[in-house]
Amino acid sequence: MLFQDLDDSHSQGLSRTAKSFYQSIDSAPEHRWNKKTLPLVSDLVLQKRLVYKKTLNALAYPISGNTPHHFQVFNATSPTYCYECGGLLWGVARQGLRCTECGVKSHEKCKRLLNADCLQRAAEKSMKQGAEDKAQAAMNAMRTLIQRRLEERPEIFDTIFDIFKIDLAEEQRKARLQEVQQSILSGASQWSAKLSITGQVDPHPSAFSQSAYFAL
Repeated sequence: MLFQDLDDSHSQGLSRTAKSFYQSIDSAPEHRWNKKTLPLVSDLVLQKRLVYKKTLNALAYPISGNTPHHFQVFNATSPTYCYECGGLLWGVARQGLRCTECGVKSHEKCKRLLNADCLQRAAEKSMKQGAEDKAQAAMNAMRTLIQRRLEERPEIFDTIFDIFKIDLAEEQRKARLQEVQQSILSGASQWSAKLSITGQVDPHPSAFSQSAYFAL
């Protein structure tokens, strides 16, 4: 009887030891729930500069304030997709709309959401087709719109300068605006007036992407 009691107490001791051992095992040793990785200062500075540049571009050349598209109803002879939502243009007739100037295609329901700039697309299209005169005309129209925007709404840009506090001197601000204009005209800014929060350009634009549009 004594030996049985000793065996029972020994078994209970081993059971408690094993239980405490298994409870001490970390099920997620690589994950620290109470610790958050802080972003590097350099990353924050780069992100700030990226948003700063895109904001200036968006304000200098807002799509919503520029030349509208010249849409006409058309029938596609092959599978064609909407530039805005990426959906298929379908139907027996009146399948969708196509701009006669830049060639962009969209659904009737998507034309008001379209973030493709007519002048910029027309210039790119003309350059690809070798029509230098048409491309230059579109570029001149874009340049005129940008310059008029800078002259008519200087308070908007002053506000952005004051908020970001990157270009403090007047000479720096003038140089920055010239850089913005050149960026838009050269096509380096493919999103034109699209302020992408993520800092990435979507090769398949969508109305549901994380973006903001300015119409000031």
